[in-house]
Amino acid sequence: MDNITRIFDIYFLNDQLGWFFSGGKCYHTEDGGNTWYLQAEQSYLAEIEALQFITQNLGWAGGYVGLIYTTDGGNSWTDVVPAGINMHVRGINFINSLQGWIVGDSGGNSYIIKTSDGGLTWEIQSFPSISQFYAKSVHFTDSNSGWVVGTHYPTGVILKTSNGGSTWELIDFPNSHNLYKISFFDENLGWVLGEGGTVVKTTNGGAVFVENENVKELTVDFDLSQNYPNPFNPTTKIRYEIPLLGGDERGGLVTLKVYDVLGNEVETLVNEVQPAGEYEVEFNGEELSSGIYFYQLKAGSFIQTKKMVLMK
Repeated sequence: MDNITRIFDIYFLNDQLGWFFSGGKCYHTEDGGNTWYLQAEQSYLAEIEALQFITQNLGWAGGYVGLIYTTDGGNSWTDVVPAGINMHVRGINFINSLQGWIVGDSGGNSYIIKTSDGGLTWEIQSFPSISQFYAKSVHFTDSNSGWVVGTHYPTGVILKTSNGGSTWELIDFPNSHNLYKISFFDENLGWVLGEGGTVVKTTNGGAVFVENENVKELTVDFDLSQNYPNPFNPTTKIRYEIPLLGGDERGGLVTLKVYDVLGNEVETLVNEVQPAGEYEVEFNGEELSSGIYFYQLKAGSFIQTKKMVLMK
């Protein structure tokens, strides 16, 4: 993979099959993310923010371009205008191949739209009247129970339905940040992610949401540390930090490579898509001669190089 810039969403159907979009391209893995290959490339595939596959062949995606779907595993995509609304799709959730919901906005209005026949027809459902509310994510655990989270500047909103989206109620929760993503593991256990590292959790099916205060502060910028020990013989460790991917044209595919003084590549230590966090890798120079070497971290537009000394 090359020229990976923004990644807004990634979806794995199982432990082997996964997809993500970046820069108008659809990438696919069949070995759990060890290798990725370019599957499709079209300009309208840019800025995809939501993605879900229901089967190995059937998948839905959406973003600024609207709503698209595939029936051949991501090799080709077709656009659809649900309920005649050209909307900026923010969230997608299907509970099976027929029944699903999408949320998004158009013309300053927030929408939730439902299908019960696999996208052949769509029904507009109604949110409560909340000024300046923008739905960002939707999740249903069955055909009746579902949640939507979003922004209501400067606070977040959680909505719940018990009748498939026909009506929604506003859920109180102890947080004042905008909310962007909701996901449930089962009918009881779920999480909400929001601005400023906010993590809100429920263990009783959304009856009560509690903010998790034991969340480690997320990395907000790249950082490549000096290797240690340095000088070294024959092994040394290299630490680096990756911020939340997608912002400011940064993130995506991360590579960490070692070069000699002539610029020849000696070893590739990292070559994969990585989530935000702190990482540490070990470099072994046992087969190399003493001297100066350079290690370079590269991710999107970010590039940083540092020097290390192998002394035998």
